[in-house]
Amino acid sequence: MSRQSQNITKYFRSAVSAQANTGLEFKNEPFFIIEASQLLEGRIHSEICEKVFIEANKGSNYEDDKFKKTTINVIVSAKTVKTIYEANAKIQDDVDELTGLFFIPARMDNSGKLYFDSENKKLPWFPREYLQPMVESKLAIGSASNVDSFISDHVDQVELIGTWAQYVSFIKEFYETITNSKFEDSNILSQEEDSTSFDLERNMYLFIDNTVNSTFHILKLYNYLLHDLQLKPLYDNFTSISKVISESLIPNSTSNMQLHAGQMGGEHPLSPSQREAMNHYNHMNVGEVLAVNGPPGTGKTTLLQSIVADTYVKRAILEEKAPLIVATSTNNQAVTNIIASFGNIKKMSDSNLEDRWIEGVHSFATYFPSGSKVKEATSQGYQYTNSKGEYFLSDIETEDNLNNSRTKIIENCSEFFKSKFTNLEECRSALHKELLFFEESKRSLLALCDESNQFQHPDIPVDVQLKLLEEQMDHIQVRIQNIKDRVSQWEIVYSKIPFIIRLISRITKKNLRRIQTEFRLFISTEELAVLDESMSIGRIKEIYSQQVAELGRSFVKLKDDAELIRGWIKKYDNELKTLGEHGVILHDSESTRYNISIDTVNELIDKKIRYREFWIAVHYFECRWANGEDELTDKQKGKTFPNVLTKFYNRL
Repeated sequence: MSRQSQNITKYFRSAVSAQANTGLEFKNEPFFIIEASQLLEGRIHSEICEKVFIEANKGSNYEDDKFKKTTINVIVSAKTVKTIYEANAKIQDDVDELTGLFFIPARMDNSGKLYFDSENKKLPWFPREYLQPMVESKLAIGSASNVDSFISDHVDQVELIGTWAQYVSFIKEFYETITNSKFEDSNILSQEEDSTSFDLERNMYLFIDNTVNSTFHILKLYNYLLHDLQLKPLYDNFTSISKVISESLIPNSTSNMQLHAGQMGGEHPLSPSQREAMNHYNHMNVGEVLAVNGPPGTGKTTLLQSIVADTYVKRAILEEKAPLIVATSTNNQAVTNIIASFGNIKKMSDSNLEDRWIEGVHSFATYFPSGSKVKEATSQGYQYTNSKGEYFLSDIETEDNLNNSRTKIIENCSEFFKSKFTNLEECRSALHKELLFFEESKRSLLALCDESNQFQHPDIPVDVQLKLLEEQMDHIQVRIQNIKDRVSQWEIVYSKIPFIIRLISRITKKNLRRIQTEFRLFISTEELAVLDESMSIGRIKEIYSQQVAELGRSFVKLKDDAELIRGWIKKYDNELKTLGEHGVILHDSESTRYNISIDTVNELIDKKIRYREFWIAVHYFECRWANGEDELTDKQKGKTFPNVLTKFYNRL
């Protein structure tokens, strides 16, 4: 991790820690007054204990013992600022009444006995607002860095806490180290420059702990990031405050179209902006971040589907493990929207290809809800699990479900390929071969479209281009024949002139008046631009022969262009025919068959080929799952060791 990322991570950790370690509001929370001796002895008086449990059991069926809480979490405000009045006026303007400075979490049973919460290891804390450094000077009782240092230096001691007396010893040492005050003292000295002394209440205050320690794992993550030495390019990028130089949009070239391999939906192609984002995604390096924004309804979720499908297909082509893709958000709705969309892919045909070939699965997303969201996940019909593989995952991993899925795959694969398969490996191999066929077909089609750009009019349908070329060739042939006929006519006119005149004309190399007269009478209006009566018959034939030569060269060029297009059409038709043999009709009608602008064909590939590649990849990975790849043993199930979790997530 870079030094900059380390500093930012420390800031994040401090911010989260400060938010977590706040004081309790005496005005908003019910509290109970206890004596200091009760805390030190680890037992709350019975009359107070009874009141506490009555409060804790509010809302439950208190008459039924099985619903009554017998152990609860509590928090004791062990050090609370005493409010001093003079002449009926409070003299501490900067500190509220009943301001807690030191809080001690604990467990309490219904006999009033206190315990250290060894399971969650909740530790005492000082509200961050009273620890230096401070934005506004209030009551500074210590420094945040000293608190962190003390906790870091006493991790082993916390692990060894087994009795209440040991916990009290830790509490006192913690308090006295941070505040430079004795735990038994009834005042505390502010560590600001003026060294103001504040009196403390002799009583302590007990609260029922209804807080949720939602930041525990976040702090644990920040601690891990700070101490782990592995390179973290993604995290370094994410936390960088360096100015990023904007890059140009990646063009939607043929090579970029070739990189796009899978599409989860077959109803619509990607929009231009979605395709831009896909192009950039396919050019990302390790650790890079791609930000995509837009108002609701602009296709962000569809883009996510495309990115997932694209990555999924590429892994299948390479016969690697399926990608592990995580969707997370600051709010639950965004995650459940993705899950819902991944389970609502519109079927485009009657083919069984677009059905799941395994039992018990109806979406491409699995939900990892918090404990409080399990009920909602159940009611919404989401596929949900946890890191132990419970609920949905344990249901589909039963031997009965696996056996049924194996049978279903073989039956569906046999139906799809119209061939008899007997085992999963045969199915997997056939599906992978089919996937490679469609990937190659996609590449060939795009290459042909790119090749068609060399034609004279790439914006005109290819068959129309060929027809225009053939018409031009016919027109040239007619013109050549007309020229030949005209030359014959000139020769006839010339042959009718007396021989002696023709002979003298050849000797003098000048047309005599008689010849000029005949030529003047015969020449057509159209010929006046290139001929005149003073020309010899030889010159006239020479001019016409040049025209025939030029037309001949044009004809050869047109013929070559036509042959090129005929060859292209043959290759394109062969691709379409082969696709048809694999169940794909690329063009919906013959009238659009040769509308082959590369963008148009690429959109058809989205709907007809990339979509099909995705479903083939789905069944390819289903075969691997049903065949037991990364299957956990009974001893491994429910365990969270790193090697087990790797297999667990790969299998999921």
